Amino acid sequence: MLTLQQIQKSFDDKLVLDNVSLSVNTGEVVALIGENGSGKTTLIEIMTGNIKPDSGEVNRYNEIIGYVPQDVILGTTVQESFGNIEDWRIDYALSLVGMLNIS
Repeated sequence: MLTLQQIQKSFDDKLVLDNVSLSVNTGEVVALIGENGSGKTTLIEIMTGNIKPDSGEVNRYNEIIGYVPQDVILGTTVQESFGNIEDWRIDYALSLVGMLNIS
């Protein structure tokens, strides 16, 4: 399970996330969809722990959060974007969102 409670994040004077709360249960697959500049990448970076929110609380309960950044580094595979996670877990996660066909 992953929970975000009352997350707020600003960059300089621009408020990007304001009072965002989210709960994702174990086994759920979630996609973030929205306009450019709406805070999707910032939210994912907070979920993965790459950046800290200005306020609010993030709780991760041994969840695997796969994230393929929008600026793909040349020569990097989707699997490498998951970091240090077992290959079978990555393949399973990618199959759930239709990015890999496991039979």
